Order: sequence, then C-alpha cells, then structure tokens
Amino acid sequence: MDEPNTKEGITSLLFNYLGPLKRVFSNIDTLSSFCHMGTTYDDAAMRLELFARPLWGLVPFWAGGGRDSEFEDIYRRGLSSGVNPDSPGYWGRCHSVDQRFVEMAAIAYGLLLVPEILWDPLDDQDKKNLIAWLEQIDFHRTGYNNWFFFPPLVNLAFRKLGLPSHRSVSQACLAAIDELYAGGGWYTDGISFGRAAMKDYYNAFAFHFYGVLYSSFAHEYDATRCSSFIERAYRFSEDYVKLFSPNGESVPFGRSMTYRFAQSSFFSMCAARKVDVLPVGTLKGIVMRSLKAWSRLPITDSSGLLTIGYHYPCTHMSESYNGPGSPYWAMKAFSCLSLPDTDPFWNTEQRELPAHEGVSLIANGEMLVQRRDEEVILYPSGHTGDHLYDHMEEKYSKFAYSSTYGFSVARSNCTVREAAPDSMLAFVINGYVFVRRSTLRSASTKSSITSRWSPWPGIEVISLIIPTGSGHRREHLISSSVECVAYDCGFAVPADEKPERVQILAGRGRIISITPDPNTNLMAPRTRITAAKYKVRKGEMRIVTEFSRENDG
Repeated sequence: MDEPNTKEGITSLLFNYLGPLKRVFSNIDTLSSFCHMGTTYDDAAMRLELFARPLWGLVPFWAGGGRDSEFEDIYRRGLSSGVNPDSPGYWGRCHSVDQRFVEMAAIAYGLLLVPEILWDPLDDQDKKNLIAWLEQIDFHRTGYNNWFFFPPLVNLAFRKLGLPSHRSVSQACLAAIDELYAGGGWYTDGISFGRAAMKDYYNAFAFHFYGVLYSSFAHEYDATRCSSFIERAYRFSEDYVKLFSPNGESVPFGRSMTYRFAQSSFFSMCAARKVDVLPVGTLKGIVMRSLKAWSRLPITDSSGLLTIGYHYPCTHMSESYNGPGSPYWAMKAFSCLSLPDTDPFWNTEQRELPAHEGVSLIANGEMLVQRRDEEVILYPSGHTGDHLYDHMEEKYSKFAYSSTYGFSVARSNCTVREAAPDSMLAFVINGYVFVRRSTLRSASTKSSITSRWSPWPGIEVISLIIPTGSGHRREHLISSSVECVAYDCGFAVPADEKPERVQILAGRGRIISITPDPNTNLMAPRTRITAAKYKVRKGEMRIVTEFSRENDG
C-alpha cells in the first residue's frame, strides 16, 4: 500500500479498508448472516448501515474519476434489492427517529455527486422504489439533533435529479438546525429537557460536514442559509484545528469514537468543496497526517474488515447504536478524493498546523485546549445535560482528555480497578466508586476551568483545573457529610511506559498506582493510573494535586 500522501496513496488506503467488503457483499440479499450482534435498531437497518456507509468513501472516489466495476455492480444490485418490498434484502419501512434516516444521507450523497453510477443504471421500477423508500423520511419525526440535516439532503438529491421534493420539510429541518447553533461556530447536538446536550465531534463530522455539502449544491436557491453555513464553518475551523496534534491524531472525547479518522472529515469535505477555512496546504496536511497515523494502527480484523474500537478492537467502549457497519462512517475522511487528478490540491505542499503552543480557551465549545509538543490535552467544563448515551461520565465528564493517552471506560463501579477512573476524582462510598456524572455549574477563563458537582448525596465538590507548563494542577474543595476515600487520578498510561508524575501539594494523602482492567482504555489494552489517595472526613477539606510527565523537571 502506498503512503497516503498522494491521491494514489489515499485511493490505495481507501480500498485497503473497503476491498474486504467485496467478499461480504457477494450475496447482497444475505448480509444478515454477517450481522451477528445487537444494536438499538433492527437487523434490516443494520444491513443497510453496512451497505451504505462505505459510500462515504466510494462516492468521492467515483466523483474524482475513479472506477471499480465490481463495486459499481454491487451497489446497483444492492439499491435494487434494498428498496424492493418483495426482496429478501429489503431495508424495511421507516418509523420516527429511524436509523435508516442516517444511512439515507450516504445514498443522497451518491445521488448528488455520481447519479451516473447510482441512479442512471437503475431501471424504471427500481427508480420508483428508491424514490418511495427515500421519501419516507419526509413523513416521520427525525432525531432532535444533527439528524435534522438528513431530510434536506434527501430532498436536495431529489431536486438534483429533477424529481419533486418537499421543500417545506427541508425548511423546517434547516430552521431547527439554526436553533441548535450555539454561536462561535459551535452547535449543540440536541436539547434534553430544555437543556443543551453535547458539544463534541458531531460538530465536525455531522453539522459542518453536512452544512458544507448542502451549501455546495443549494446555494442557487437558498443562498442566505448556505452563506450562513459557510461562515459558521470558517469560525468553527479556528477552534477545531487546535484539537489536532502534529502527528495527525485528534483528542478522543465524547461519543462515537469508533468513527476514528472521521475526525478529519470536516477538513476533507472543505477541501473537496473548495471552502478554504484554512490554507489549502494546511487542510491537506491535516487530512494526510490523520489518514497516515490511523493506517499504522491495528483497527481491522484478520479478514481486513474495520472493527469496533479505537486504537485497537474493543467493543467495550462502543455505543448501543454501533453495529458491524458503524466504523465505516470513517470513510467520510476520503471526501477530498472527489477532486480531479488535475486539481491543484494534489500538488500543493502539505503545511504544518498553525502555531498555538500553550493554552487556548474555546469559549463556545466550553473547553480549554493545551498543546505540548506532540500532545494535545482537552479540559472540558463537564457535561451539563442528561444521561442520553452509554458511558457519558467517562466520555464527557473527565477533567482532561489526551491525544496521547485517550480515556478509559469503566467496566463497573464495584472496584477502582474496574472503574478505571483516569482523569477523575473518584470517591469510594459503601464499597462503590462514584465520579463526576454531570456539572451543576461551571466557569472558564483563559487559564482555568472551575466546576461544581456532586458524586453522591451529601458530597459537593468545587474543582479548579489549571493547565501548567508540564501538565495540570487540580484544586478541589470538598464538602462532605460522609466519611469515605477519594482518588485523584491521572491519565491511564500504557503499562510498559513511564508513569505520570503525581504530587500532593495540599491535603494529607499518598501516591498509589492503580492497574485497571484490561481493555478499558481507548488507546492501550493494558494501562496503569498514578493517583493521589485521600481520606475524606466530614466537613470541608481542600486538596491540591499536580500531574506532570515523569521526565519533566
């Protein structure tokens, strides 16, 4: 396989990931034999997901002049079968908040960019069936989040093909997207009981990815909104680029981390649609370094299929909506392949990331970001909404997230070892481990984040997080009505590497080493956590713990 530094190299990498699917797709009507796990959606939707998500990579490959007759035949037959109610491969009828809507976006993408491959070869009956199946999205309620983009994209495809579209549905969804815009380039991915939900990677690989795509096809008749989407993308890019490390990886944070290098898909889509949110060489460098970094990791199984996990196969960190096809969302990172061979992008020299050593406040993203050499550390204010998805405490409420050490996901809260509470203040009460689930109140400055939270009735904590030149310092003011033990934990470091340096600056405690259960961390299957262990007494107490690299100072 060629290094992913050229169009040829990226194409080679794309087929390294997608080639093994040809065997799986050999009988398009019996994909169910490959889907042996459970998800929150039914088996037919699981088959659709596995079929549709590779299109995020194949469509730009085709649009950029590439051809693969085997895949073209697979998708012609697959579309014919999937939308035919009399076929054993039928994808099923839709209902409100249906996973099928998510996958319709990939099909709409194909109809927009390469109708000559995904539309023109279909016979008249197949076309009627496809229209009837897709337009179900206009008659059902979608999710109150980034899913609002799916009806407009489907109707945009209809319009591109000269078919009737439901403009009123699209406009209502687009207005709802505007309601989710929080300012400064950032969206909140939903509203839960009147409170804003998460600000995470769905900003990049959903809201802005789709916004740029929509704008490139709808500007002629929806110019004001398209201009707004592009302006927001520019503002978002100023913050988002800070989450990437010089080696190509971004900071794992939030849900859906099994989408892996979809993290760079926003920049790839911007390059593809000529939206220069950053200089072209910078866009190219981010995408190329990301694809290169991920190409070196063991993220496929023995047959070459992408696995659920992050740096290695691990279903433990997955979501309830992750099935065998879910990881192929990462194919969005190949959007730039839609550029023709002669486009200047391919001869533009890659540029390094914009310089921003030190700490930056991303106010609308509610986080601090620190770059130290090859590492980026994210300090979030903490999740303030409801418990909407699995393991939200671990994915949103830790004090720090690292591009080098990632984060860990608990197996249970029965022991500290099973809880794997890296970058958390973990309280052990009545034999169980409790951490920050959500933040009651938070405040950010350019150099610190303060949060107020409660792990247990009768315990309230005010935590001040201050990044330093070699790591960060935590100051906790604890008010407790119960006696217990608390562990102020550092990062989960690979077991064969030097441990993190932890110092107690205030409070009476001792330094210990925790060996978490295997496969709890996203980056390394075996880790250890250095922590300061404190005895919590009734009343108020103040503890201060400093975290830094062992070889620093």
